[in-house]
Amino acid sequence: MKNLLYILPFLLLPIFVVAQENITEVPVKKGNTNFKNQIDSDWQVLSYTFGYKRRVSKSLFLGANVGFGPALSFAYITNKHSDNYYSFILGELMHFGIVAKKNSKISKFSFEAESRIGLIGYDEASSLYTFGFLASIYYGEKIQIGFRIAFGKFYNVGSDDLFLSTNLITLRINTKW
Repeated sequence: MKNLLYILPFLLLPIFVVAQENITEVPVKKGNTNFKNQIDSDWQVLSYTFGYKRRVSKSLFLGANVGFGPALSFAYITNKHSDNYYSFILGELMHFGIVAKKNSKISKFSFEAESRIGLIGYDEASSLYTFGFLASIYYGEKIQIGFRIAFGKFYNVGSDDLFLSTNLITLRINTKW
């Protein structure tokens, strides 16, 4: 009987080993792709942008955004009446944009294209607005870091300046559902 008590645990050992084995293999996903909506909070130097995007295909989103605050940018400005110049500008006190976003399939990068209209107020006598196109690249998942390049035109009485600008850095926080 004593020998049977010593042998019994060794006889039951294969049952415990088989019981702990994972028979079904579940593939591991890199990220959640089941969400249909996304809200973005973009923080730039001195400005804030709020955006909403809706998934229209597996890796494409369409949406809109609105922003407030003087966005600090480095710009190249050209005018046919004067010299071209480089400058740091505080622009777009308010803006509204239509956005298309594409997520990369192989990494944490995302790319955006946007058409935007913005209001710039240089002084009380005249208001200036812009119309432009932006291209953006971001890296990260929930919290992203990126930058934007913009091309557009200033509109005002007697103004026909074109600009090419980039912001210094953008911090984006995504909320997906």
